[in-house]
Amino acid sequence: GLLKPTTGTAYIKDVEVNDSQAHILRKNLGFLTENPGNYETLSVYDNLSFFGSFYDIKDLDSRINQVLKQFGLFERKDMKAGKLSKGQKQRLAIARAILHEPEMLFLDEPTSFLDPAAAVKVRELILGLKTKDRTIFINSHNLQEVQKVCDRVGILDQGKIKKIGTPAELGKELWETHEMVITLRNPVSSQIEEKLTKLNFIKQFRIEDHKIYINTDDANETTPIIVKELVNLDAEILEVERTVRSLEEIYLKLMEKD
Repeated sequence: GLLKPTTGTAYIKDVEVNDSQAHILRKNLGFLTENPGNYETLSVYDNLSFFGSFYDIKDLDSRINQVLKQFGLFERKDMKAGKLSKGQKQRLAIARAILHEPEMLFLDEPTSFLDPAAAVKVRELILGLKTKDRTIFINSHNLQEVQKVCDRVGILDQGKIKKIGTPAELGKELWETHEMVITLRNPVSSQIEEKLTKLNFIKQFRIEDHKIYINTDDANETTPIIVKELVNLDAEILEVERTVRSLEEIYLKLMEKD
């Protein structure tokens, strides 16, 4: 790499990340930079052929055609990379990164600068690359996109990890209470409001016509109890939904705590 480590060690599949092990690590790593980095004067096929020649890929031609079909670029294999749309260029760059079938894939801002339709296609491709044998790291400031794709997230501040976990785990850790929304067929009656007032595990609630917004400490334990009480009062429940904290809310909450 361009930067030498100052402290600490890192391992990938029990192999330490250092210069002496670089040849082993490269076989198992794929990387996409924020800018696609394609050779725009070469054809789509020749881009993959050039980068594929760096790896020991059996039947490279067959593998290239397989990836081109997977990424919807086969019909454009003879087109100059510079003639592709932004979304197609990004797909070509990701195809290049997984050509040698790496077990670990690093994607830097994979949907940046893309229009919504192109971003959806790239997102679907990334989700299709998730397998039990492949780990994908995504570096992005687009928190909505991260929430749609990632199983676990790590939030960095000044180069240090502040929190790591699933979005649900982080939300549960940062907020003392958790909100659920119960939708009834009919407007909420005074009897239901009175019953909710008496349930001491409910921290607070509010009513908006057919909907009840309830905050509790542990939604897993309290939801069945609340539903049972409502049914006993002849309430017709249409939907019970737990409010999921967005990554943006989680990030802002972490920054607020500092």
